[in-house]
Amino acid sequence: KRDRFAGMEGRLRPGLLSQRLAQQQDSLTRNARRLSNLGRAQTARWRDRIDGADRMLRSLGYQATLERGYAVIRAEGAVMTTQAAAAKHPVLEIQFSDGRLTVGSAGAKPRKTTKADEAPDQGSLF
Repeated sequence: KRDRFAGMEGRLRPGLLSQRLAQQQDSLTRNARRLSNLGRAQTARWRDRIDGADRMLRSLGYQATLERGYAVIRAEGAVMTTQAAAAKHPVLEIQFSDGRLTVGSAGAKPRKTTKADEAPDQGSLF
């Protein structure tokens, strides 16, 4: 055992161990700085992607359409897409970009379309 220890004694010098420790600390500091920079860069990329998705959502959402002057018509919570569908309901809610407006009264009966409401038949042009 003593011979084995004597063989290891030459390799166990405090100066070499201190030098090795300093190298490892430098390596750790460099790697920690690189990892921090990579984390900031990844966060910036994610932020850019989220900002782009948010801009697309705002441009494709119906709120942007309302701001351009259009309106959404609802009856009993459902969106009305045709005049015929809206005519069946006595109360309509119109949503503009700055708020909502209720039109009609709950006691009113739905108006029925008449021949006068329909476009006249032009007949044959040939």
